[in-house]
Amino acid sequence: MEGFPEIEPFRRRFEEIDALMVTPGFFNDQRTSVDLSREHQKLSMLLDAHAHLLRLEGEIGEHRSIISDSESDEDLADLAREELPELEKRLDEIRQEALVSMLPSGADDGRNTIVEIRAGAGGDEASLFAADLYRMYTRYAETNGWKVEHLGSSESESGGFKQVVCLISGDDVYRSLKFESGVHRVQRVPVTVRQVCCSIHRRQTVRTRLSGRPVMTRASRPSFVTVVLRLGPLRSWRHGARFMTTSSSTRWS
Repeated sequence: MEGFPEIEPFRRRFEEIDALMVTPGFFNDQRTSVDLSREHQKLSMLLDAHAHLLRLEGEIGEHRSIISDSESDEDLADLAREELPELEKRLDEIRQEALVSMLPSGADDGRNTIVEIRAGAGGDEASLFAADLYRMYTRYAETNGWKVEHLGSSESESGGFKQVVCLISGDDVYRSLKFESGVHRVQRVPVTVRQVCCSIHRRQTVRTRLSGRPVMTRASRPSFVTVVLRLGPLRSWRHGARFMTTSSSTRWS
């Protein structure tokens, strides 16, 4: 396929993981099995997208040959001209999705994400802006087929949120939201001013802070080594009749 990276390395990796998944001891190491299962699913979707691209290229080639053939039926040629732009658009969309899926992903990109939105500078207007952001990210999650679970919130007197926390679950949630963390700033006419009839509206700058953290599963949690410290005195003795202590220090091991 012209302008598309070689797919064979991804196919070989898929077959390699596929062979590992049927071995008896595959699930003995839970952390490795979870990571490999996630990679297997991602490669499977990439290979399906590549096969779809090949089918679309074949259909586009057939449509173009019908259009360029002077002996083709006129109604069939008109139908091919009508369908060709939609096929080309669909080809570009799937190509872009496949190219993005070929990029190396981080270890946490496939995890669910806890999103916390806090109102910053701006008083009640900041809390209203935080509520707008919460609704915006909820709609975005619904558009992507993700599940949103409300974990807790602190409402302001104006009807906004001083703080709101939710859990977003789905495929590659953290990959899409990890760059959303930080301070969100907007300049807008305050709602309290908008409700009053006046000829001049002043603009106010409000800020909120958004934090997105990946959910750590039991398999992905770091393992800790228990170290026992023993503290005790270490003394040196002087030879002599009375064996008097000359020094004393503390050691640990």
